Amino acid sequence: MMLVALLTTGLDGRWQPGIGDPSVMGWVTELAYLSTSLLAHRASASARKPARVATTVAPFEAAVDRRLSVFWGFAAVALLLLGVNKQLDLQTWFTEVLRDLARAQGWYAVRRSYQVLFILAVLAGGVVGMVTVGYALRGGLRRVAGAVSGLGLVVVFVIVRAASFHHVDLWIGRGPVRLNWILELGGLALVGVFAWRFSRPRGQP
Repeated sequence: MMLVALLTTGLDGRWQPGIGDPSVMGWVTELAYLSTSLLAHRASASARKPARVATTVAPFEAAVDRRLSVFWGFAAVALLLLGVNKQLDLQTWFTEVLRDLARAQGWYAVRRSYQVLFILAVLAGGVVGMVTVGYALRGGLRRVAGAVSGLGLVVVFVIVRAASFHHVDLWIGRGPVRLNWILELGGLALVGVFAWRFSRPRGQP
């Protein structure tokens, strides 16, 4: 276990390519990312079929299905990349780069203010992004509302963790059932359940 951990932290304690979270929950979360990505890909394919069939007889419904197919395709790619990042732990590298930059430019002592602004900007961006997605998926949002919320939750969670806000990390990473597990796996579960339901033949109970 120590050898695997050194693959990502190195002897000097800094990031380098390797396995970022070799724990049991780390691999469970990795599997959740990959399986949810697969479910989203399946949902994207299931939306393309009725879109092709209904193009001439029901153009509005076909346009909705095409937008839903694009959304599910985007979700599949995003979750696959986030799953790869789960073990590469690229946010640690990103944090180290910013920390080195802050020390070099002399604003490391006031980094907390920048971290707060960063988190607020991420949250605001998440809200704007979800509103934009909601508008883009007009006509079909009800069918994927939970997936949009789950994907937004996962993305915002990953970005906030990348900010390395120390007391936030302590708050969500303590206890036998950690809040970060609930947030990350809960968001993935929302996407996965809605992707599975979306992939079922229409009219099937």
